[in-house]
Amino acid sequence: MAKNRVNAANSPLDSVSHILTSFPRYVTEDAQPDSKVHSAPDQSSKEKSNDCVKLVFAASNGGHLGQAMRLRRDLGSAAIVVTTEESTLSYPGDSIATVPTLRNIRSWIRNSANSALLALRLRPEIVVSFGARDVAFFCLWSKLIGAKLILVESFARVRTPSRFLRALAPLANRILVQWPELRERVPASTLVRPIYSLRPPVSHPLHNVLVVVGTSRVGMDRLLRMVDEASPLSGSPLVTCQIGGSEYTPSRADWYRWKPAADFWGDISKADLIITHDGSNTIGLSLELAKPVVVVPRTAAELDYESNAELAIELSRRTWVGLATDVRELREAIVRVSDLSPMSDFQGPTIASCVADEIEKTRTRKLPGMASERSES
Repeated sequence: MAKNRVNAANSPLDSVSHILTSFPRYVTEDAQPDSKVHSAPDQSSKEKSNDCVKLVFAASNGGHLGQAMRLRRDLGSAAIVVTTEESTLSYPGDSIATVPTLRNIRSWIRNSANSALLALRLRPEIVVSFGARDVAFFCLWSKLIGAKLILVESFARVRTPSRFLRALAPLANRILVQWPELRERVPASTLVRPIYSLRPPVSHPLHNVLVVVGTSRVGMDRLLRMVDEASPLSGSPLVTCQIGGSEYTPSRADWYRWKPAADFWGDISKADLIITHDGSNTIGLSLELAKPVVVVPRTAAELDYESNAELAIELSRRTWVGLATDVRELREAIVRVSDLSPMSDFQGPTIASCVADEIEKTRTRKLPGMASERSES
């Protein structure tokens, strides 16, 4: 019988938003995860460095947040990330401020009110958002008080723009998309390279297999059952499952529900094969590490968000990943992972360079005012 090796975060989350005492500044200031208050940052000290730009990231939990965190790292930024309450499971102690997840009318009202207060508290000059709807109110309120809004469509969106992008595009100062097919559908956008630096997968003998269902509240029982039914997998590897909110617990594999993002990345790096739902962050992180990936897309009944599996389908078409929908296809895809041989044809500037350009434009516009302030003092 498999054992529950790590079950690090099963308790409900406290919904209180934690804001750092010193508002993080682009590039120049490190995060201070141990210094948190519930009140607004000290307005008298927020301009200690007058040439800084107040940058905030906004992203819902899951792949959206993973991409936002990757961009923050690429920029060398310690900026606050506005996200949903459950995200502190993946990024404990990080510079995160939370808003309620949208589930019902009451949560929509709470989200709107909390987002307005948070926007007034942080007063960002630039908001960079990967979506989705949970952070839409924060983006809207920030825009209304003068912030520049940069929308980055998720890596998961290949051909169809998200509802989030369609709703907020008229307010955006800049829109970035990661696939040329989507650029054709969103003429006002800029085509950029994917947030993840994908590397062709390299096959090794299977000793460790990681199965991932992601952060969706409903989990993915079907994927876990498929792995149990397909076991023992080719080569009889050790199988570990991240099961999230799933009701089904594997009987032929070790499992855990959640881990902090850094520990989860470690699990990916140690695995010889990743079997995953069609989550952009897991797929992207795995391919950055040149790990063979087999994707089992979610069905409509297994979703609590809008998706049509176009990322998994497109990456399979380009032979970046294997694709499976049942036990037989899963066994076959595992055997064929050594045949994956993609061509990397991604073009365009990086997301980080585009956002850095917008930050520099904002900083430059502030220079005349800052010069006069310094001369008067």
